[in-house]
Amino acid sequence: MIKIKKFWNKINNEIFIYGDIVGEKFFENEVTAKEFADDLKTIKGPLTIHINSNGGDCFTALAISNLIKNHKNLVTISIDGICASAATLISCAGHKVEMAENALMMIHLPSVFLYDFYDAIQLAKIESSLNKVRDSILATYAARTGLNVKDLFAMLSEETWLTAQEAKELNFVDEVTGAVETEIDDAEKLFIINSVALKKNYYPKAKEKLKMTKANLLDKIKNLLKGDKVPEKISPLVAQERERIENLQKLKTENAAVNAILDVAISEGASVEEVQKYVDAVNNVEISDSIADKIVALIEDNLKSGAEGVGGSVEKNPAEDAKAQADLIAKFANAN
Repeated sequence: MIKIKKFWNKINNEIFIYGDIVGEKFFENEVTAKEFADDLKTIKGPLTIHINSNGGDCFTALAISNLIKNHKNLVTISIDGICASAATLISCAGHKVEMAENALMMIHLPSVFLYDFYDAIQLAKIESSLNKVRDSILATYAARTGLNVKDLFAMLSEETWLTAQEAKELNFVDEVTGAVETEIDDAEKLFIINSVALKKNYYPKAKEKLKMTKANLLDKIKNLLKGDKVPEKISPLVAQERERIENLQKLKTENAAVNAILDVAISEGASVEEVQKYVDAVNNVEISDSIADKIVALIEDNLKSGAEGVGGSVEKNPAEDAKAQADLIAKFANAN
């Protein structure tokens, strides 16, 4: 059986954390531990995690950090822009940490937003919790840098900003790289930005679109309202998939069994050539609904199992093989 490779599953071992780190997502550019874990599962082998984040929820960052530490392959952290607050906990988890020469890092004490009335006892509990979070952050930084906790505490208290070179001198990063280029090579591959898989040749174009002025945007809206249509740009693989489905749809008739077989073919990624023999076998046979269900189940099992593509030691004539399978299905249908 020929398997159709879905274009959205091809990932180039890169995850981009470009946004705030949150426990619960409200905006598209935010990052959660659950989404990060799902993205991480799709990647086999060494990977690079790009960071451009102001930080956010400390516990989410710690969860992501632990996921990175437990990854079985080499993880390189690349700080592309800003790596601040909770985002630094993620950067500390990398086996290797790189930072662009024009990027910045910022570390500070943990804080909490209060929006209610609290008595002294409740405030003392909050203070105790913040101190424990602080100690966890200090332990993470100390393990990464080798600096003593006292010096790190002083840095957190001052809300310290670090250039790439300063971060390297303090062992927060291993290497300072050149400024991040806007162009990305190898247009055949994809990458993930906050759980969205995109083509590599899309990224520079997406950045260019962000430069659209308000006037240009209004002009485009006016053109759309006038009836001007924006030409649709379709990936070759998407076009191929659409053509496959359209060709299968064209084979549908008033025969319920044939239509059921074609529905299975559409859902399983099979081509017209792969199911034509089944369609021919039942096209002119009177079949009850119960028998049709059994035939469809047999075909679905065959397509899913991959047995369709398994050949024997002796080469067979494709035409004879197709006829034999068609005869077998027709015999099964008539016998029932």
